[in-house]
Amino acid sequence: MPTGEIQEILDASRDRVNHAARRLFPHKDVPSAQALKNLYGAWFEKTLTIVTWNAAHDFNVRNPRKRRVIVPLPDSQTLKFWHLFDEDAQDKLEQGLFAGMSACGISMTMSNPDFICVSLDDEAMYNAHFSREVPSVSAARLQALENTYNNLKNRCSYKSFVFGLSVKTELRPDRRYQIIYEGSIFKALLSHLVMRYWDKDIKMKYYGLSLVPPTAGDARVMTNPSIDSLISVWVEPRRAVDEMVSCSTIAEVKRVLRRWLD
Repeated sequence: MPTGEIQEILDASRDRVNHAARRLFPHKDVPSAQALKNLYGAWFEKTLTIVTWNAAHDFNVRNPRKRRVIVPLPDSQTLKFWHLFDEDAQDKLEQGLFAGMSACGISMTMSNPDFICVSLDDEAMYNAHFSREVPSVSAARLQALENTYNNLKNRCSYKSFVFGLSVKTELRPDRRYQIIYEGSIFKALLSHLVMRYWDKDIKMKYYGLSLVPPTAGDARVMTNPSIDSLISVWVEPRRAVDEMVSCSTIAEVKRVLRRWLD
């Protein structure tokens, strides 16, 4: 299971790839350092897929009445995150909001959060698909976890989203603004549902997690407001990203997740 320094996990993955390349293709050069570094983000997400799943499992053991799960989401070409909502909430977005936008030549093509945390009221569904801890890492288990979102499609109530999470190995200027955009649009769509259902109790957070500590410039960017709080006096001022944290070890990730899940 993933433990210790995250950078060491990523470097060990790089070394295993290089070792395999030398064994399998002895007459070819090993992958370049930059090519492998480009994979660090994917390896980081794979590592967190295991860690977040088990963190939610541990939370549920301590709080059996809440039943929260954290699942990775595929890219938006495979799934639009709002397709996790039940039919009624989807209709309010797609047949209402998005249809009206489309008539004006506007389309919603935002990217998905890397992970979504959902509160499950359906105990039978939780027991069938989400109640078991992952005891060890394997390719098959990772693939199964990456497909667990299918068990949530069309089944989540409009107020079941707890938080969205974007993860990055480092925050370059383009990446930090992507997180802001994702969090802001995410909250704007939830605000639309607040009005449609007339339910001001809908709450949802958006977080960012990076391996490399944010710079002072990154920290300033992360104070940007959410779009809905700029255009409506009924929405209290709030950030697009509620918190941006840096974690260098698996233990630090677990501590942050325990706090976010509470």
